Amino acid sequence: MRKVSMVVMFLALWGFLAGCSGVSFSGVSSGEPGRPAHPQVVYTEHRSPQNAFFPTGWMGDTGDITLDTNWRDRPYAGESCVRISYRPSGSEGWAGVYWQYPENNWGEVPGYDFSRDLPQVTRLTFWARGEEGGEKVEFKVGGIKAAGKPYQDSFGPVSTGIVELTREWRQYTVDLRGQDLRMVIGGFCWVASRDKNPQGCTVYLDEIRFESEPRMTSVQLTYHDFDELQGVCTYEKFQAGECHYADYPGKAVVYGYMKKRVAIPEGARTMRVTIVVCSKGWGEGLAVDVDRWSINSGIQIIVDGEVDERTIPRSSPVHHHSYYLYESGERFSSREFNVSGRDSVVLKIRMVEGARLDFWQAILEFS
Repeated sequence: MRKVSMVVMFLALWGFLAGCSGVSFSGVSSGEPGRPAHPQVVYTEHRSPQNAFFPTGWMGDTGDITLDTNWRDRPYAGESCVRISYRPSGSEGWAGVYWQYPENNWGEVPGYDFSRDLPQVTRLTFWARGEEGGEKVEFKVGGIKAAGKPYQDSFGPVSTGIVELTREWRQYTVDLRGQDLRMVIGGFCWVASRDKNPQGCTVYLDEIRFESEPRMTSVQLTYHDFDELQGVCTYEKFQAGECHYADYPGKAVVYGYMKKRVAIPEGARTMRVTIVVCSKGWGEGLAVDVDRWSINSGIQIIVDGEVDERTIPRSSPVHHHSYYLYESGERFSSREFNVSGRDSVVLKIRMVEGARLDFWQAILEFS
């Protein structure tokens, strides 16, 4: 994520905007807000007690902005989202809104001390979409440093740069690692300009919150842990003389597939699968016999129907008349699968077009 650190030229002129409490727009609470014990949420629902910042910092051509924090058509989550409409007609050629703590605070009173309140924060995330798609806007965190005010943001602004939105909800991240978060007044900011949006734009926002570095949880699976094995030679079958090659404890040779329903740890958003092959001897790994090879020969890692695959190229090393993609002791990983909001997923490890796998472990990493 690109970080932008600069002196905001307009802040020196924004002192008059401290009187913007008279600006009216739907969905913003009036009166002094309560101070949340853990100010992690910028916005989650209209008038939610979790909302720790407020969209009172209007800037630039404020008359060109219409803002509604109780928009109920297609929110990303819950019952409401934020709708901001920008129709350029003013002389400044741009407009923006800061979510501030407390309301209308340009530095007259302190903000939050995240080093005390949220010491593990590493980023701000939010969901956004455009009315038509193609809207070009910017989002920031921090950067309220009005001249002559006793308090200022201790960092920023840290920016996404210009973002081109789509019509579908998409999550964005502002990286805050290494930032001094001892004073946070401007928790979030949206900016649009006539130059990038000559016909104006309408933007929707939801679930704006500060987050900590995800805790990584991992689970190790052997073939014993899978619920369903089809076309798999296990060590037990090898001992019984039912198949070949699974010649030591813990080893399984997969010709078909292995399947398991996996519980998702609470709060996990992604899952990555790493396959660890056996390493007792040279030539163990992901392989296909030369005379059975096709362009699709390989492995599929499938999570709730989403497929990530590795194929074995014809140029792979040959051992005992087989192409091997991975040699002794190797491992390979899938892409990250989105598991957000799920209690469990179905994991399937499947061989394709004659491939086989000398399987040792599957390591599932959640974050």
